[in-house]
Amino acid sequence: MGQNARWRYVDRNGNCEEVIHLSLLCLVANSRRTKLVLYSYFNNLTMTFNVPPALLNSEVDLSLPCSEGEWTAPTPEALAEYHKRSPTPTPAFSKVLKSLLSPTEPYSIPCSTFGSYVMIHALLQQIWHIRQVLP
Repeated sequence: MGQNARWRYVDRNGNCEEVIHLSLLCLVANSRRTKLVLYSYFNNLTMTFNVPPALLNSEVDLSLPCSEGEWTAPTPEALAEYHKRSPTPTPAFSKVLKSLLSPTEPYSIPCSTFGSYVMIHALLQQIWHIRQVLP
């Protein structure tokens, strides 16, 4: 994604702001996904070896990843189109987790497939903590 946006910048010098914005969008999405993959990996280690989590749910101060369409956009134009069609920004990790754990708040926050995978790990971590407290 990031290479496509930079390539467009080299080809068309007249539309800098949009291209720089798309490049920044790509970098942020890549960084967020990398951090969430690490979070999931650390949770796998916690579940496998019964060790305390290396990264707690309360320490994850990120938004969930963008939609699959946005992530797999083949061109900067397609990325811009997906981004414009997104109704709202991606929800925060903590907000979705709070919604999932609350008996009164119904879960209705849209989430990508990878975002759902990350939230499953968040719930598994909550279960691990509860299991450690109970005799």
